[in-house]
Amino acid sequence: MDNVNSNSRRLPPLEQDNQNFRAMSQQRNTIKQQMISSNNFEPKTSLQNKKTGPAPIEQLDNFICYFCGGQDCKKEQAISNKNKNAIDGLHSDWITDDILAMQRLSMRLMPIVIPQFQQHNIGAVINLQQQGEHAQCGPGIIPGIGFSYNPESLQSAKINFFNYGWEDMTADTTFENLLKICSAFDLMQKKGKKVAVHCHAGTGRTGVAIVAWLIYGERMSADDAIRLFQSRRRDSLGKGAQKDLLKAFEKFLQNRKWYNYTKISGLINDDIVQQQNQYVVNELKNKTKLIPAPLYVIFNRFLLLLEDQLLTSKQILQAFIGDPQNIQPVNKEELQNLQKQFDVHNFRIGHVTDMRLLAQLLFVYFDFLPWQCVTDKFALEIKQHLNQKQILDIFKVCFKDLEIGSFYILKTVIQFAVQLKIADPQIDLKIFFYRFSISLLQKQRYLDDHFIGHSLVRTNKIEIVQIVYLQQFLQKWHDEILNLNEKIFEENQLSKDFRELKGV
Repeated sequence: MDNVNSNSRRLPPLEQDNQNFRAMSQQRNTIKQQMISSNNFEPKTSLQNKKTGPAPIEQLDNFICYFCGGQDCKKEQAISNKNKNAIDGLHSDWITDDILAMQRLSMRLMPIVIPQFQQHNIGAVINLQQQGEHAQCGPGIIPGIGFSYNPESLQSAKINFFNYGWEDMTADTTFENLLKICSAFDLMQKKGKKVAVHCHAGTGRTGVAIVAWLIYGERMSADDAIRLFQSRRRDSLGKGAQKDLLKAFEKFLQNRKWYNYTKISGLINDDIVQQQNQYVVNELKNKTKLIPAPLYVIFNRFLLLLEDQLLTSKQILQAFIGDPQNIQPVNKEELQNLQKQFDVHNFRIGHVTDMRLLAQLLFVYFDFLPWQCVTDKFALEIKQHLNQKQILDIFKVCFKDLEIGSFYILKTVIQFAVQLKIADPQIDLKIFFYRFSISLLQKQRYLDDHFIGHSLVRTNKIEIVQIVYLQQFLQKWHDEILNLNEKIFEENQLSKDFRELKGV
């Protein structure tokens, strides 16, 4: 069971009523833990409610359940749905072709709904409830589990179960928790499975979770996604705090761009990677813990095409350095569209047929960062030590002038070149390393006369010595690891040695 603690790093309160719910949370959670074991207890704690004055805490959940209808809870009755239920016997609606919003499940419903879930290719249930809530509604909760059903009933039917709950009738969750929910959606989408989501009634928290995914995964605006959910699920997302949360989530994502940086003083690659890890999910998050996502996504795309024999190593090199036989410029509009696509964290590039666009997309990223990925000082420093036997010996002297994030970028470029298995690397990779050196040092604006379109056509007269030294360094590093058979995007001994030098 994938339980997530959603109480870490709260968002600022969005409305006054949301603050009131938070004030009750700590006391209620204590009571709920007792409810998990038994529904029969006599709590002594009381709380102050601004409308009713002092009231016993045990009455709060009982009152909510009484208001819902108790054992005849109207929110857990399929017949109360004004639409035709998507799943027979379950208050439920399809929000998209792949996402189901529904009431909470119960053990008595399992024999009815599980076969239908399987028929509809539903591969996961996302539960947004907290353990112990709505203990008096419908059939109640199962002692020792805290929910109205046993998640193992789903898992035994090969349906995944995720629990990312927060307090009912609030927007009291975090962006971090919403991103974990998006991660579950993303995982199921990649498996070709549909997802069912519930809280209690399946209208409030369920709406927040589904709309968050529509914003993150389907690139919808918050307003459009909210309208879509409300049009498919009646009487839903009625609280202003929930809508405010979703609009804030949209803004949070919009502020994390790849190609529209402002010149922020002191910002370095490590800051960007730390920031990106707040919102990339699943495999991408695992592969980009130390490098920018565009670097991984673009390199990985080329390697997959190479593995499937859809591109040769020579064609990949030409995509990066240009082809003297084909000096047609890349489509600037398509390049800008890809930049905008990456800026909203959409890294799906399988549709791109002009591989030069992907190479340019990567160079543009490095060219316009608000800092040099590799500093002039480091490039000048390594010149004095290029005669060292090993790359590690150079790093031992020059490590202070290279950030950890920049080290991993260089390492990834080198390992990518090794994966290409170029027949004559001393000749064919020379221009490749020159081209990357120009971008990593942000020197292209000084070398316009060396380019025709995106093609680097002159390297023999490059007078910027930092580029020459960095190219020689990259070539030396490549030659050193050529026969080590190391996998790209993974840690190796040199990485560990460099981190030790940096004291990390």
